[in-house]
Amino acid sequence: MTKTWILVADAHHAEIWVRQDREQPEKANVLAPTSQHRFAREIGSDKPGRAIASSDGHHASVEPHADLLESEHRQFARELTAFLEKSLAEHCYDRLVVIAPPKMLGHLRSCRSPKLAPLVVAEASKDLVKLPAEELRAEILALLV
Repeated sequence: MTKTWILVADAHHAEIWVRQDREQPEKANVLAPTSQHRFAREIGSDKPGRAIASSDGHHASVEPHADLLESEHRQFARELTAFLEKSLAEHCYDRLVVIAPPKMLGHLRSCRSPKLAPLVVAEASKDLVKLPAEELRAEILALLV
């Protein structure tokens, strides 16, 4: 019996669907980031820090060096990958399919370990998380054909 896990994710939500051999895929798990989802306007919304120039004493604001929202998305990708790795070690699945929007798919690929990579049998660069279950099931089946 071959068990295939289908990870359907975006930057804020993820679902694991399971397919045993040729059966219909069924939703098994819903995952969310450990940090609370925030909108871009809420991240780093405090006033920027201030810096004083040593030469003339002028004050200037200091902007963050990284896109904080993008950092949260990368962190969620790391959390998902850690979950997949832990589940793999527990022999929960034999094959993996990943469906995510382009940016999230890139984050997930960059986190993927050498043990996990060979199990990925298909990928789709699509945002399907918010589809109704029946439509999502049809999309998954079309990808697995």
